[in-house]
Amino acid sequence: MVPGFDQMKSAVMSTGLIENPAYLPLTIEEQESLLSWASRERLLPLLGNAAEAGLDLDPDIRRSLDDSIYREQQNALRFEAALLRTVVELESHGFDYRVLKGLAASRVVYPDPSLRQTGDVDLLVREDDFDAVCRLVERMGAESKFLPRFRDVYGVPVPGKAATFEYRGVELDVHRRIEAGVGRLSIDASRFFDEKMSGCVELAGVWLRVPCPELLFLHAMLHLATGQTRLSTMVDIARLASSSDCNASIVGRLANEEGLGELADWALRETRSMTGLDLPFERTRSSLRARRPLTRLWLANRQIGSLAWLLSNAPTRRWAVVVGRIVWPDKDFLAFVQRTRRGHFAGLVRALLSSVVPRRAEVRAQDGGLLQ
Repeated sequence: MVPGFDQMKSAVMSTGLIENPAYLPLTIEEQESLLSWASRERLLPLLGNAAEAGLDLDPDIRRSLDDSIYREQQNALRFEAALLRTVVELESHGFDYRVLKGLAASRVVYPDPSLRQTGDVDLLVREDDFDAVCRLVERMGAESKFLPRFRDVYGVPVPGKAATFEYRGVELDVHRRIEAGVGRLSIDASRFFDEKMSGCVELAGVWLRVPCPELLFLHAMLHLATGQTRLSTMVDIARLASSSDCNASIVGRLANEEGLGELADWALRETRSMTGLDLPFERTRSSLRARRPLTRLWLANRQIGSLAWLLSNAPTRRWAVVVGRIVWPDKDFLAFVQRTRRGHFAGLVRALLSSVVPRRAEVRAQDGGLLQ
């Protein structure tokens, strides 16, 4: 692919955030690749917007895009219907909740909610209400797909963060905590239920409780760091960072209090790199700080990240992770490890570990996270 193809990806992601975007001509092969990329990253509505704004597409590809957008709009109606039924039931039984991720961002930061493609319904409930809410959802007719089980983290049994249901053909995730990756990357869920950090948006005559833009930003940043999310999350970050409703100083304060300052800084840099946008938030990056000076040093070295990942997946990974927790106690570093793939010196690391790790199991250098 020519550089112009990557430039068109950035142009699609920044649709609506820049005036008079310049769209370059693409070959048929590049247009097909762009359509496939947008479908994979849940950016079809933005690609459709770009096509209306001047991106030249072959008629057959344009028809395929329109058909795909139409199907996604039908899915969006199912998601919204499932969300409304669930919210009405929760409120009728006195349960507090917050709508998370795509369905919340679509109404908080997008001028048209249909521009934000989503794949499921995410709700946060209070920890004490979690079991009762799960039983209520099952009584509504939802089929349980996954109930949180206890995981062994540093020798301590930790319950899972969410339960997954299928409700009328829609995936419904009920969260009790805000975590990503191994659970070390987290935001205090009580912040989401603070009335000062919450708001309401209207959907079909029903007022939905949603987090404030600053918390939506931190939550999106958390998922972006794991490397297991789609680029639609990065678009959320770009739109939130460009929104006058999202206060950069509040984001900086919250990120620092949660030990995620360096991670927020990284998310902004990655978003600017992918979208090509000059984000207003970057003027406040100096307020985002790592909790320990060493974090900045290790964040600059991907080989160190690979070493930590390999250690964490060794047969003796418990002691390795505990040692890592002492040396690098910041969530920032673990976030970096989460998104780091095998480094250039993985072979050397294998040889090094072979002298200290029992040979009964091989240290596998594959994509993944800590203690998954």
